[in-house]
Amino acid sequence: MDLFIQSVRDGSVETAIPLLLNDLHSLPGSITLIMDDYHAITNQSIHESMGFFIGHLPANVKLVILSRTLPPLALSRLRAQQELLELSNDDLRFTFDEIDELQSQSLSEQLSQDELFLLGKKQKDGQRV
Repeated sequence: MDLFIQSVRDGSVETAIPLLLNDLHSLPGSITLIMDDYHAITNQSIHESMGFFIGHLPANVKLVILSRTLPPLALSRLRAQQELLELSNDDLRFTFDEIDELQSQSLSEQLSQDELFLLGKKQKDGQRV
């Protein structure tokens, strides 16, 4: 792990990725790596390195990428092999019934059906509530 940290400090992604993969291969048990705010990465060489990283992950490692946009990664092989789970805004969006249930359990003053509809519509249109 020391070589990995040093290569990251030196700015050498090409060296860091294989070192990290070697370290991951040597670890026992199941591991989950979480990368948040992937949408903030704009450097194409980092995306290419991530493609290499994903393609060489050991079987005991799961990678979770959180992004506000679809990452520019070649994921078609993972989709075809059903090794990829994707959740979009639509998957995370509350339905009208879920909004109604949530507000009935957590609000002391209930929203009207019109207010619930408006809340659901704003959410669907991508507006912040």
